[in-house]
Amino acid sequence: MRRIRIIRFLKKIKLQLLLISIFLLLSFIFFYFSPDFFVIRKIVCTTQFGECVDSLRSILSPLLGKQTLFVNRRDVENLLLDRPEVREVSIKKKLRELVVKLNVSKPVAAIQSGGNYLLVDETGKVVARTEKTFLPPILVQAETKDTDIKWAILTVAFIKELGFNPQSELNNGELLVTVNATQVLIPKNKSPRLAAGSLQSIITGFTMKGKQPVKIDLRFKNPIVSF
Repeated sequence: MRRIRIIRFLKKIKLQLLLISIFLLLSFIFFYFSPDFFVIRKIVCTTQFGECVDSLRSILSPLLGKQTLFVNRRDVENLLLDRPEVREVSIKKKLRELVVKLNVSKPVAAIQSGGNYLLVDETGKVVARTEKTFLPPILVQAETKDTDIKWAILTVAFIKELGFNPQSELNNGELLVTVNATQVLIPKNKSPRLAAGSLQSIITGFTMKGKQPVKIDLRFKNPIVSF
């Protein structure tokens, strides 16, 4: 009885080994004669704002034509995370496709630096450097605290969202913003959102009356408006 069980067990093992061997043989034949089956033919790259910009797509383009099995996900993630604007990376491999989803910083203002501009997000992080920009520029005087710069960036970003095109200078903790030929002086203890809202209310109110303020001083509880 014991011998019969052993024989049955051996037959079962042989059957399993045979099936595994057939599978490996078929897999070898498949990969040998179909080397392009798992080749990356398409790369889909998106961010929370839409499709990836060309500078990010250019990092991924060398992966076209490579076998998905030999693409190291961690290496690709590190290449993308080396970009200052990239916060998070998600990569999924499909049959002939690589799907990349990125969480990126969005520049909201431009810090003037020599002849260039440093594009910064709402946290003050530099995400790019450029010679030209459509973002609202901020001229920062030397020896300015990082906290003051971040406050100025948020203030300018809120003003921009309201439809204005501000040009700003940050000096000694005070932000001088020029909007539609009106100079607005904003102290650093002023909430960015409240400062932008006050500016909009004052300019819109006087515009409806046919008046154009020359200067608005928001350093006081009751803003001082000059004509």
